[in-house]
Amino acid sequence: MVHDLSGIITYINEHGEKLLGIKKDQIIGTSVQQFLKPKEIEEQKTMIQKAIEGKAKSHITSFKIKDQELGETIYLRMIANPIFRENKISEILVTAYNVTDIKNAEKKLQESEKKYRLLIENQNELVISYNSKLEGIYASPNYFKTFGLTEEEVISKSFVPLIHEEDLDLAMKSIRTTIETGESSGHEVRVKTPQGWRWFGWSLNALNEDNTEDITVVAVGRDITDRKIAEEKLKNSEEKFRGAFVTSPDAVTFTKLNGEYIEVNDGFERLSGYKKEEVIGKLASDINIWANVADRQKLVDQLKEKGIVENMETTFKVRNGDLLPALISAKIINLNNEAHILIVTREIRERKQMEQDLLRAKNQAEESNKLKTEFLHNMSHEIRTPMNGIVGFSKMLDKPGINDKKRKYYTKIIQNSSFQLQKIIDDILEISTLETKQIKAQNRPINLNDFLMEQFSIFNLKAKENKLRLYLNRPLKDDQSSIKIDKSKLAKVISNLIENAIRYTNKGTIEIGYNIENNDLLIYVKDTGIGIPKQKQRLIFERFSQAEHQISKKSGGLGLGLAI
Repeated sequence: MVHDLSGIITYINEHGEKLLGIKKDQIIGTSVQQFLKPKEIEEQKTMIQKAIEGKAKSHITSFKIKDQELGETIYLRMIANPIFRENKISEILVTAYNVTDIKNAEKKLQESEKKYRLLIENQNELVISYNSKLEGIYASPNYFKTFGLTEEEVISKSFVPLIHEEDLDLAMKSIRTTIETGESSGHEVRVKTPQGWRWFGWSLNALNEDNTEDITVVAVGRDITDRKIAEEKLKNSEEKFRGAFVTSPDAVTFTKLNGEYIEVNDGFERLSGYKKEEVIGKLASDINIWANVADRQKLVDQLKEKGIVENMETTFKVRNGDLLPALISAKIINLNNEAHILIVTREIRERKQMEQDLLRAKNQAEESNKLKTEFLHNMSHEIRTPMNGIVGFSKMLDKPGINDKKRKYYTKIIQNSSFQLQKIIDDILEISTLETKQIKAQNRPINLNDFLMEQFSIFNLKAKENKLRLYLNRPLKDDQSSIKIDKSKLAKVISNLIENAIRYTNKGTIEIGYNIENNDLLIYVKDTGIGIPKQKQRLIFERFSQAEHQISKKSGGLGLGLAI
């Protein structure tokens, strides 16, 4: 850009035109000051004067482009040089470089520094940064206040004289580790304050933003005097109960009222899964050890009211996430004029398991007794029915003058009742024998197709009498259907299933057959009957159990078939 000595623009190149977003004919003849903020006009005048004096000087200013009121702001670094005509300065040549990205980055950096400075200055912890010579670079307001020092006494000065001589080696070892390796470290030392020697815990981190050899260490400190005093008090008195504390299988802990752990024993490590160093100095809420946070508040409230709690039942969440039922007893104790809580925790997992087992056994016994009562009732009914048929129709046969047709009819009823009674007795004997676990399978080769055909033939007539259609599915050829199995036991199983299907199917079909699934043989009985609710499907395989008692009373049966 070229402008005269009064600031009127006489020339601008295409790059300048593009940068400002304004056409050349709209720029030439206007004052350069229209693009400047009021405070920058004086800086521009100074730059022009320096150029006239032959002292070229760079100057960063800001412009609004495209729209003078609402347009985007850009930053330019400008250098002015005089243009001579006939040995006189007639115009000024201004060379401009776009440095907007640099200025925006600087602005963000300043905002970030301001934000973190406010954060540091308003936190409770003390913050000090120092170089590898241990000379202070920065300290938070809390640091000056805590140690009663001024900025002149900290910045560019060593903090080492503040450290207790007995703790100096420990502090220097930690500091050297951070400076030499760049790794974080920490230490706890006594430091001189206006109130005397106090304990501070320091966490050290190394910064090396310029990748130079000069390391900056940022130290964050916290006054831990109260904790140290409590530890010392505890140490002085612990010999009185150290033996019991160490060897107790129960978890023994000392905490502040807020839940901060002061000491834990080996029993705590064993029960909780946490190492001592993982919990000392932390709150119970930090490790989320109480499964129900309200239980801890309940404990504290009872302790404040009574000073002691005995056998309070609760649940802890241990390190691996398991829940541990426990019984705790606690007492308020005074350490260094501050209330602390002594807690003894005993796991009651086995006791809880025993209680559950006893309750389960009680429920099972009650259920078993109920089932046996129902069984006896059903058995009485099931036996009485065929017995009535046998006795009643036997008397009918004794009557004189009975013709052959009636005699055959009565005889058939007596035979059917006898078969029914025999099956009841067989089932009772079968289940009793199975309970002795003395039955052994007698596996022999059989033809499955022939076996199922036998079952089909046995039950087909009964199915027809109940107006049901019985189907048979045999996908394999006869020469492929040989299996090795105890035929009598298979017959018992299949016949029970078919009888149940006939008994509980009012209309429709029953299919018996088999499929091959993943090289396994699946023999099935399928019907269109009432079905079995999902929640009852395990129950029906228990002795004396049936899915629906009302249906059972109507259809009969002792509830032993599926159990067998």
